Amino acid sequence: MPGNPETNDWVAAEHGRSRPVAAPLPECARHLGITEDQAAKAAAQVAPYPHADGYDCYSLRLIEKVLWPERFHTSKGHGERRKRKREPLEAEAC
Repeated sequence: MPGNPETNDWVAAEHGRSRPVAAPLPECARHLGITEDQAAKAAAQVAPYPHADGYDCYSLRLIEKVLWPERFHTSKGHGERRKRKREPLEAEAC
């Protein structure tokens, strides 16, 4: 796992990132500032990513969306605005 092997902590300076994209559930709880019980309830609605070492990783973004859906903007009517209806061309008289 990334981070300090002795403490298993994520060290941002080592990786040049502010936090990982996916992590095991206890690390997700620590990164999001919630308890492991809250993380487990949210993770029940999120599919885990199988890690090569055999443990499951969870997407921090997806767990955030379950916990705080109001923080993520969803636009209404996007499908209607995507394509405009075209009027048929009138046949020119020859």
